[in-house]
Amino acid sequence: MKPRLVLTVALLFASIALLPVTLRSQGAKRFLFRMNVPFDFVAGDTHLPAGDYSVFRVSGPDVLLIESDNNRGSAMVLVDVSPAGLGEHPSKLVFHRYLDQYFLAEVRAASDGLVRTAVKSRQEVLAAKKALQEERTLAAK
Repeated sequence: MKPRLVLTVALLFASIALLPVTLRSQGAKRFLFRMNVPFDFVAGDTHLPAGDYSVFRVSGPDVLLIESDNNRGSAMVLVDVSPAGLGEHPSKLVFHRYLDQYFLAEVRAASDGLVRTAVKSRQEVLAAKKALQEERTLAAK
């Protein structure tokens, strides 16, 4: 009985000690840029309507938050990160288009010079099997 009590107390203190670190990492988001998307699209596994969106980096460079400026929706997107290469690159969103569906494919932020390629969702893989892919790019102003 006594070892179980000691273990319970130890776990309680450990979780209390880690709580501020967990809360800080969940609340940390870094603004990258704002963009108007003139069509409905899919980001991650979430359908989002056309409108103005802010793009944030959260939980390190490999997770993005795409958030509607008028609270009409948001999505977390897993991305693969690579350097943009030489030269100056504008902030932009790149979409793959299959028939009338748009899927967020790439995010480039001028502020950090990184290319973030979205991990393809199951929906996009299925859409790609049914139609040819087109690409559409939107540059931030």
